[in-house]
Amino acid sequence: MLPTFADLPQPKAPADLSKKPGASTAEVALAQLPEPLRVLAQRGELKRYRKGQCLIEEGELGDTLFIILSGRVRVYGSNNADTENGKGNGNASADREITYGTYNVGDYFGE
Repeated sequence: MLPTFADLPQPKAPADLSKKPGASTAEVALAQLPEPLRVLAQRGELKRYRKGQCLIEEGELGDTLFIILSGRVRVYGSNNADTENGKGNGNASADREITYGTYNVGDYFGE
């Protein structure tokens, strides 16, 4: 049987980090997450990504859940699979990005 959120150790109530001098945006966002998501986030690893950096490639197997603590993420795909696989004719105008959604602070995505 898999553990549930109720089985995990419960963290202390978050302090009001918005008033703490020097608190990072990520610390403030983490403290404001709903408790089950905060518990999950505290068990993870904090990573930073550059603007425009690809986090997940369409079609790859995923094993990561991303919880956004600052910034935003745009999830998109291409409508030209042949070009993505290197079989296209190189016509850049044939590639069109399709935005599936935008995620903001407190949102999560992945597998």
